[in-house]
Amino acid sequence: MAGGDNELSSRTIPEDQNKEESDDYQLMFKHFKENKVEIASAITKPFPFLMSL
Repeated sequence: MAGGDNELSSRTIPEDQNKEESDDYQLMFKHFKENKVEIASAITKPFPFLMSL
């Protein structure tokens, strides 16, 4: 059972993982909001799947 303690210490607590994912999402969303006009102007032609509709 000595190996059991080692396994438990390497696990990530779901709450911590969700917090990290939330922080990443917030950072990406903030970056998108600040640069959305630049991103939109970089798209110069319609996407092929939209043309097929």
